Amino acid sequence: MSHYICNLIVPGAAKSGTSSLHEALDAHPDIAMSKNKEPHFFCCKPLFERGADYHNSLFDRTATFKVYGESSTGYMICEQAIQRISTNLRSPKIIMILRDPVDRTFSHYRWRYKLGLEKRSFLEALRKDGYEFNPEKPHKFGYMSYLQFSKYSVYVPLWINAFGRKNVLLQDSRFFRNNTNLALSQIHRFLGVAPFERRHIAESNSTESLVARPNSAARFAARLLPTRFKKSQLYHKIRYSLLSMMTKEPPRNMSKSERNFIESELAEDIAYFHNIFRD
Repeated sequence: MSHYICNLIVPGAAKSGTSSLHEALDAHPDIAMSKNKEPHFFCCKPLFERGADYHNSLFDRTATFKVYGESSTGYMICEQAIQRISTNLRSPKIIMILRDPVDRTFSHYRWRYKLGLEKRSFLEALRKDGYEFNPEKPHKFGYMSYLQFSKYSVYVPLWINAFGRKNVLLQDSRFFRNNTNLALSQIHRFLGVAPFERRHIAESNSTESLVARPNSAARFAARLLPTRFKKSQLYHKIRYSLLSMMTKEPPRNMSKSERNFIESELAEDIAYFHNIFRD
């Protein structure tokens, strides 16, 4: 029977720098991160049922790699994923990069809004789709559950209880962004690999750089174009320009009532976050 080679999981939090962390880890000569970020293998039953061989195929493999890791933000609030990971992986390390719960929630909303997947006001979106996460039912692209993904006081202890405090590293997203090489040196020690400094780490999956996802009409029109043209630089420039014109800018700030609502909903999680990182 095949066994899983993965020994590192980065379960989130979403919109906290997981994409940048994934890329920075993958640059280390001893670390192989999954070829595609967000495989969601352990939280989606149809994927999980494909077994270890499928999951192992997500990684490039050489004799030099000591760590095989994957980053799926859907795992963070999925108790079944925690159970599957603890049952199937052998002594995995867990890295959780956390952002201020209020800022994370607003960024999550702005990300979906700019992609054209969210059209409601922030408050309406929170009230109607703040919770009820279902890993089997992503909403068009990714998940909503805007408030639930910020419930650190509920979900972080589940990870610590499942894997042990010494195997779970918590990092403040601000520290990672502002002191990246120092943050990475802590991560490398935690993983037991040699220090490896990056001179430049680009911010990945930034909301500011996004454009709207193409609608069904645009996708249909694209299918009619010659494959050779769609691989050209000109096509990508035209596509980006057209999608940029379709993109609506999300609100830049919360209203007072929105902030009051979210701070009330996440009061325990805000306190938990600040207690962890001792602001």
